[in-house]
Amino acid sequence: MLKITVVETPSERRLVLYGKLVGPWIGELQKVWEDLRQQLGSRRPIVDLNEVTLIDEGADHLLAAMLEQGAELLASGVANRWLIEALKAGKTRVAVRVLRPQSAVLSHTVDAERNEMTTTAEGTVTLEEVRAHLNREKGDFALPYRELIDARQAVVMLSSSQLQEIVELLRSLARSHRLGRTAVVVSTDVAYGIMRMFQILVEDVCEVQPFRDLTKATLWLSEATR
Repeated sequence: MLKITVVETPSERRLVLYGKLVGPWIGELQKVWEDLRQQLGSRRPIVDLNEVTLIDEGADHLLAAMLEQGAELLASGVANRWLIEALKAGKTRVAVRVLRPQSAVLSHTVDAERNEMTTTAEGTVTLEEVRAHLNREKGDFALPYRELIDARQAVVMLSSSQLQEIVELLRSLARSHRLGRTAVVVSTDVAYGIMRMFQILVEDVCEVQPFRDLTKATLWLSEATR
């Protein structure tokens, strides 16, 4: 049996699959996919296979078509078998990301010439992950830089007391470092609400602004250079 859930945000439409992609469920997925494509507009199509426990060979043609039609596949575990085969077949232009839902992956790049830092967050973001990220920024001498944090694929798991701990850490860092303007792009109302609370708590220490749109976040950061 296969369960298909459609999750919509301003920037994407996501099909989340649970169970086994076999038999008649392949045809059902194709119907849902065709309906989704017709209602995309400017949004990205994403197919989340993380909870799929079995992919029958009969689904290969449909998944390949999804890739060719612009879908981005998210997969871990058993679903990787199909993704590896797809890449072996030469589908190297598609965006394929392997997620680790139980732990966060925070990666960043630093542009010292432009005084900019870009961070991508995926998975579950905890207090420990934030603390480690700030320590890496400090080690890279990047605390004063403008920072764009793309957390659209992240789940923010921070309580009010943990937010306060982060605020105290930033206060401590601010005693010896200037803290640069930071834009955080999220995809859910919950994450946006948490970041708005955080914004208020740190407004006397640094500028942090949550966004639901990546372009608006980038424009806001660029204002700091004018």
